[in-house]
This record gives sequence, C-alpha cells and structure tokens, in this order.
Amino acid sequence: AEYMGAAVRSNRCGSDSGLRFVLAPFRPHAWWFELVVLMRRVLIAAITALFAGSTRRSLLLTPSLQLVLLLALWAQVRWAPNTTLRANYTEIVALAVTFLSTLFLQMASSSNQGSATVITTFLGLNVLVIATYALS
Repeated sequence: AEYMGAAVRSNRCGSDSGLRFVLAPFRPHAWWFELVVLMRRVLIAAITALFAGSTRRSLLLTPSLQLVLLLALWAQVRWAPNTTLRANYTEIVALAVTFLSTLFLQMASSSNQGSATVITTFLGLNVLVIATYALS
C-alpha cells in the first residue's frame, strides 16, 4: 500500500507501470479508493453466495446488499475519488440506481399488486444507468 502511494506521489506510475490501469481513474491522493471498490465487489459476491439458498437465509440477502450499496454510496459522496466530476457523478448515479433497484425488486417480490409498475420502473432506472455510462 505504501509503495502505491509513493508511486503516485512521485509520478512513477507511467505507461509502463502495472499500477496505472488500477490507479488511473482516481485522483493521486485517493489511490486507496480502489481498495474500497474491490471490497464492495467482494462483499456483494460473498453476501450473494452466503445468503442465497434457504428461505431463512435469503431474508438477509436484500438488506445486506442494500447496506453494502449505501456504504459504497456514502464513501463515493464523501471522498469523490475519481479524477473528474463527471466520473464521480456517474458512479453516484450508478450506486443510487442499483440501491433503488434492490428496493423496487424487494417491493415486487413482497406483493403481487403493481408488479408491472415496479418492474417497469426497475427497467427504466437501469436504462438510466446505461445511458449515464454511455454519455460519460
């Protein structure tokens, strides 16, 4: 970790560096945020693997995923680690829409009334994320 910070501070992460692809999206003082992103991905995969299966455990799946997404959203807003404002906003929108999607899917699975509306809203939110990424 100290090597990565020193490499960024001394601008040794040139095109020949193996760290460039990892650190390029982040501002020099926020190089460590890649660890936050990695932890978010690992937690989402682990939660999905651990809680999917039995009905009792699956009750914890959605709230656990929502907690991870909220923490990731908070960290993104708090530190705004990306090199551009647009990239920060894009990441915030993506995390917020993913969180809202889990809420809408939770509502759709708990009630049969209005499922078409919930699913349409869910699809619309995901199209918004794709459009946001395409425009950035």
